[in-house]
Amino acid sequence: MKICFLLNNLELGGAERVIAILSDYLVHQNCDVSIIVLNRLNNQQALNSNIKIIPLNQNKVLRSFFPLRSLLRKNKYDFIIGNMWPITILGLAASLLSLRKSNVFFIEHSIISNEYNHQSVTFQLIVKLSIRLLYNFSSQIICVSNGVKNDLEKLGVKESKLKVILNPVDIHSELSDHDEYDQHSLNWKDFTGIKILSVGNLRINKNYPNLFKALKVLRDKYNQDFISLIAGDGPEKESLKALITEYSLEDHVILLGGVQDTESLYRNADLFVLSSDYEGFGMVLVEALGYGKTIVATDCESGPREILGNSEHGYLCSVDNPERLAESIYKAYLNKLSPDILLQRYKDFDISLIGKKYLSLMQEMKSD
Repeated sequence: MKICFLLNNLELGGAERVIAILSDYLVHQNCDVSIIVLNRLNNQQALNSNIKIIPLNQNKVLRSFFPLRSLLRKNKYDFIIGNMWPITILGLAASLLSLRKSNVFFIEHSIISNEYNHQSVTFQLIVKLSIRLLYNFSSQIICVSNGVKNDLEKLGVKESKLKVILNPVDIHSELSDHDEYDQHSLNWKDFTGIKILSVGNLRINKNYPNLFKALKVLRDKYNQDFISLIAGDGPEKESLKALITEYSLEDHVILLGGVQDTESLYRNADLFVLSSDYEGFGMVLVEALGYGKTIVATDCESGPREILGNSEHGYLCSVDNPERLAESIYKAYLNKLSPDILLQRYKDFDISLIGKKYLSLMQEMKSD
């Protein structure tokens, strides 16, 4: 089978990591896999050398339409798989106008109703109308969580078009002896207080201010010493730096920026903490499970509860509630969960299981 994935870039976000893992699996199943990148290849993550990377070098999604249509005309793909609105719709339109018959899949990674709620009313209306009018023309829409599926149904997508396949994770393909970030993080290994790790882009929905307020409570109310490392970069970086100073957390919170290899961070952490207002899935939670780390997460829409259950595999607390988050961090540190139980849960997201679901679906559709 000849398959192409459409992405805006190949940087260190969750959706990009999912496609890298899935592409690697499909290559090993003798599929011809390409990733068409609308943007330029900046800060690209490492990929299997058998995956073809095709950059369109455009700085706006709409400008990618004609180069993409031309590329699809020249190449007969069995499956064109767009990731995240509006790339999903761009792929559908370019495929239809390329006059090549292909199955067009969407993979929706986020709760769209939340993702664009900070935009203007007009923009939100365009998003919702485009989904209602065009998403039903796709061959299949993969939702990375039940929360994503429920959201798309509310936006007018037929249930028959939607299929939930949880995201794959494959941390063990990235193991290394690399310790650079341990040294960078103030003798992380030797620190005797609570070692807290968070991984995720510095965006509004991650609600790191909630974490910082909780850490202040952890210090002032629970009298705990800790270092909180945050691996990720993004538009909120400067405002978060200001908050760290405002809360006098300079000796406790370290923004590491984008980190390619997070293995040593996970391995040496006591706890993994996610403080988001909402998630499409929460891939970093599964990564933390794979390292046997006790997790504290906000019970946000939609990934954490699907991954952690009703606190069987991690501690859940209410959204945007620093007191509860601090309490959960303290409780989790004193009552860590069994790594064996966490590793067993991690296996439910192994690429060998998730990849097989994608492959079976495509084989079934190709034979119809």
